[in-house]
Amino acid sequence: MAKYLDPKADLTFKKIFGERKHLVISLLNALLPLKDDERVKCLTPPVKLKAMNVMTLKQIAEATGLTPKQIIIRYSHFLSTMSGVKPIFRVVLAFCTACLLMVCCAPDSSSESETLREEANELYNSQQYQEALDTYEKALSSAQGKDRLTIRQDIIDCYQVIGNQTKARELLKTQLAEAHAAGNIQMEAEAMLTLGMQIYDTGDKQTGYDYMTQAVSLMEESDVTDAPYLLAYYHYVLMKRRALDEDYAQALIDSKEVEANLQKSGQPEKGEQMLVRTLATRACLYLETDSTAKADSTYSLWQQHQPMSVCSERDICPYLTHRGRYQEVVEIQRRYVEWVREKKGQWTASERTSKYEMAEAEAALGHGDEAFRLLKESYEK
Repeated sequence: MAKYLDPKADLTFKKIFGERKHLVISLLNALLPLKDDERVKCLTPPVKLKAMNVMTLKQIAEATGLTPKQIIIRYSHFLSTMSGVKPIFRVVLAFCTACLLMVCCAPDSSSESETLREEANELYNSQQYQEALDTYEKALSSAQGKDRLTIRQDIIDCYQVIGNQTKARELLKTQLAEAHAAGNIQMEAEAMLTLGMQIYDTGDKQTGYDYMTQAVSLMEESDVTDAPYLLAYYHYVLMKRRALDEDYAQALIDSKEVEANLQKSGQPEKGEQMLVRTLATRACLYLETDSTAKADSTYSLWQQHQPMSVCSERDICPYLTHRGRYQEVVEIQRRYVEWVREKKGQWTASERTSKYEMAEAEAALGHGDEAFRLLKESYEK
């Protein structure tokens, strides 16, 4: 029954007006702000009334500037003054009008969840994580289908940011099971990658890698439009961790997969920063494998890509340090510290690391006092 009363489908509206020309004329006169001499008297050009299917509730709403709800309310008033219509037909029209009004007034659960998610996103972006978490939870309660998976992923992100890794892992396992049951490869792969990253960060690196590589395999089977871009990101995640674990050969393979998939994605602007950071990491990887010429060539490629963020600049610091360009390291790290302080408004672990690396560069330049000050500051904070 509901599908016949849904105003988005316009079926009931068409049934009422599609075959009754005089009702369409009366409705337009009731809704449009027309003077007496401007009132609609006929429909021009003449058409067979069954062709009036084009006159939908949505189109009249657009023509009059009224919402579907306002149209139905006004029409209910118009019904009470109609003439020339049999009483039984007027009752049927009134019933249909009431049903349409009920549907229009009923809350749309999908719209409600979307609205709440937008509010939660704003809270998250302004670093009000607990408030964002509460709002995401409300959105999840009214969400359906794929939206539930998307919003639960937002909730997982919140728990990770506030440091509740136990709850995040619990939800990730639920997410993984539901995405698999729903046949949603993209969400299953995303949950598997995130779970792998979390397990890796807790110290079980091999299990973490197993999950992350399974995520890559899953995404390779996916036919979603963004699959190449997502694969680029998955390989980027693997590349950074393998570089930390000194698995330089495999990290280099991942770096090339990042670049290849970004080219396939057809979204060069979207993937620009990922590519820049990948090139910076690759230059450092080549130095670790004693491929200085390749490192220098990759550094030249890195320089050609603009704009560069302070994060992508910082990624090149190991290369610059290895090549003895300490003053550039100091300048980059200083810009990064200023950016972190401005953006975060608080001391962070990455800022501490930058201060330490800046101190090392100052020491290499022979600036002992400045190096000591920076080193002391990094430990005191």
